[in-house]
Amino acid sequence: MKKNRIAQKMADLLRDFSGTHLNAGDIHSHLERIDHQNSLLSSGSVIYSLFNHVTFKFDYMSPNVKQILGVSAKRLMALDYQTFLEEYFHPEDLQIISQNIFPDLGTYVNQHEIDPISRISINYSYRMKTARQKWIRIEQQASPVQSNGKDEILLTQSFYQLVGEAEEERGNPITLSIFISDSDGLYHLEHSKTYATENNKTSNSITPREMEILTLLAEGKTSSQIGKILYISESTVITHRKNMLEKFGLKNTSELIAYAFKTGILEI
Repeated sequence: MKKNRIAQKMADLLRDFSGTHLNAGDIHSHLERIDHQNSLLSSGSVIYSLFNHVTFKFDYMSPNVKQILGVSAKRLMALDYQTFLEEYFHPEDLQIISQNIFPDLGTYVNQHEIDPISRISINYSYRMKTARQKWIRIEQQASPVQSNGKDEILLTQSFYQLVGEAEEERGNPITLSIFISDSDGLYHLEHSKTYATENNKTSNSITPREMEILTLLAEGKTSSQIGKILYISESTVITHRKNMLEKFGLKNTSELIAYAFKTGILEI
């Protein structure tokens, strides 16, 4: 699927959540509050935005986006949402967001009565391309701040945290986390699901031997103990473990075990 088609699909999915009319006064009231956000985020690694679901453009983007992406806030605010996705999102991550994350989010919203819709907040991560053609990893937290009473979103605020540099050819698993606020305004995690990127092999790529080793690792066994149990050398166990880390784009055994449970490779 070409990148522009993926971006169009994601934009269409977002429109399913969106309303069609927004008063200018509502926008102005939110923009007034942004002065405080701007003073906090002007030089940090967290970008703040206010997205208008009626115009499908950003009404606000904090100036420090220039430091992180190398692109001015004015430039990004002039783009329609689909163009923004096409120019700055990694196509592989964008495909996961459009084919999995947004549909799953829609299913969750339809199955749960969330009133008002502004009680929901979502977190997920992806790769973005800077003006210098470098890839960075961003973690986004998005929550509606204005709806029309029909569970249709009018304005969404987002915080984009710079996580670090990323590789173009190797992506990390992407986790969607859905939080719902209680009557005191405190958010609680209600749903979480992890998706493997295209170049991360799925559970089907786990060999029988790797599955044996992974299962024993999850039980807390050391490489030496696993070697004795399976009648193989400790170095062979270590090699299999390193291969699995590389296969899924993970850093250590703890991440590997957590990923295996999240994605269903291992069952609790």
